[in-house]
Amino acid sequence: MWRRAAEISGIEDRDTLLQAALTAFIQKEAARQLAAMGGTMPNLQLPPRERSAS
Repeated sequence: MWRRAAEISGIEDRDTLLQAALTAFIQKEAARQLAAMGGTMPNLQLPPRERSAS
């Protein structure tokens, strides 16, 4: 698995490869969790947008 990941990513150093893999995993899981929370605040009212005086 290490060899395949190194081939795909171009990262040869195992520590760097592991860090990249964990970072990607954390980002993917965080996105999944945010998507799972979608629509959980039906009573949310957005504040009015302020327009700049230009």
